[in-house]
Amino acid sequence: MDRICFVGKLANALSPGKSEELEKALATLVPESLPVDVAYEIVLQSYLFFGYAQAIESAKIFFGNLTKRGLKIPHSPDIAFDSASLRKRGEELCRSIYAPNFERLVANMAEVSPELSHWMVEEGYGKVLSRPGPTGMEREVASIVFLAISGHPVQLFSHVRGARNLGATREFLVSVVEEAGLKKPQKELIQGTIDKVFTF
Repeated sequence: MDRICFVGKLANALSPGKSEELEKALATLVPESLPVDVAYEIVLQSYLFFGYAQAIESAKIFFGNLTKRGLKIPHSPDIAFDSASLRKRGEELCRSIYAPNFERLVANMAEVSPELSHWMVEEGYGKVLSRPGPTGMEREVASIVFLAISGHPVQLFSHVRGARNLGATREFLVSVVEEAGLKKPQKELIQGTIDKVFTF
């Protein structure tokens, strides 16, 4: 099984109300199937979708699980966190995922909320999603799982399309979703979205 399938499994276990599942996933997947730094980054990424409160609880479980097994928790990578650097990294990553739709995405979001438009690029993509560790495709798979669980079909469509823009095929996404261990309604939501994206 490819590493990216394990990213999907971990993303599923990071959702609210799954403390026991997260403990089991970490014990099973890290570090044998997922390097510690990659798993840690997916934990951090979850705050963009489930909020700080849930991410803090997940981080506590991550820390406790790895510490009791003698595994070292990764430190923050040596990257710049000033606003200009975050904006630059965020725009570069966001453009690579949304391709020609980037300018329209930012403009549409700015019309709804200039603050959220700014934070989406600088914080979401610049501060979190551009950090080293997971590949761009692994980040998109985690986002897809998070959005299916939280029930946001419009944003799910955007991230499935983003995965397609990064080179994912329909068959690849379907197989990754199958391995993530999602509930039937969540799998059906993703499958329907994949069908729309690949016929769009």
